[in-house]
Amino acid sequence: MAGKVGAATETIRRADSLTANTLVYLRSGPLRTMKKLTAIVHQGEPGEGGFWATCLEVPGANGQGESREECLRNLTEAVQLLLATECEEVFRLDPKAETAELVLA
Repeated sequence: MAGKVGAATETIRRADSLTANTLVYLRSGPLRTMKKLTAIVHQGEPGEGGFWATCLEVPGANGQGESREECLRNLTEAVQLLLATECEEVFRLDPKAETAELVLA
């Protein structure tokens, strides 16, 4: 995949004062389809400040930042990089591989 994968937008639903579920929308994959992923956002330790987040659907992706918005931008970049790298690797190993949409109800 060439070029940068599209920018993300987010909608925050407060779960409590320390955690928030965030829906992260991003464009990824060879078909550039929209993906809706779940980020878990945490406030930093008292005295340290900032935020950190992980993505449930993309193990290993994490972000941090002084603000929630910066944290989510950094998480989005990490998710995009991991997905792009995985996609490139899959098609490098098997150029005849196909993509298919998986819908969970």
